[in-house]
Amino acid sequence: LLAQKEDFQGSLDVLKKMTEDYADSEWLNDGLSLALFLTVGSTGSLEPLKKFFSAERAYGLGSFSMGIEEMKQTASLASNSSLGLEAQTRVLEMSERLSSPTFLIKDIDDFVQNHPNHFAVADLLLLKFRLMRKTKASPDAIVNLLKDFRDRFPGDIRARRVGILIQEFFKDKGKDTKK
Repeated sequence: LLAQKEDFQGSLDVLKKMTEDYADSEWLNDGLSLALFLTVGSTGSLEPLKKFFSAERAYGLGSFSMGIEEMKQTASLASNSSLGLEAQTRVLEMSERLSSPTFLIKDIDDFVQNHPNHFAVADLLLLKFRLMRKTKASPDAIVNLLKDFRDRFPGDIRARRVGILIQEFFKDKGKDTKK
């Protein structure tokens, strides 16, 4: 809550105390992740970090266009940093409701090609899967995407579900050829 109110130092102080007092907490990893995000995001000017949280609030409160626009501004302000990359991924994720699926798929492909090792690639590939289903992409293209996900992220908890989806596509394809 303190981070959302732009009290970043207060947030870091609370997170530090949390790691000292509640080292066994199941929330510790989330706290450490937020602390890292605040620390890395506050390098230089605090404006991009403030804009990032403002965009998250706007989007969370249903002002989708405003949230996306502020997140784009964050990506621009912090273009050469991990915060800028995080903002780019959030723009892609936030745009699912408002953007043309075809254009969003292209933007996802561009991001994945330019940042293949970014931690959000798995989420973006699954977003692409949802968009491909919306646009009624060919089953072969969808299966290839799912195979790519499974091959890239075999340890991801969602890989099992992706494997099941691949099998379902093959079952459906078998039914179509029997008709």
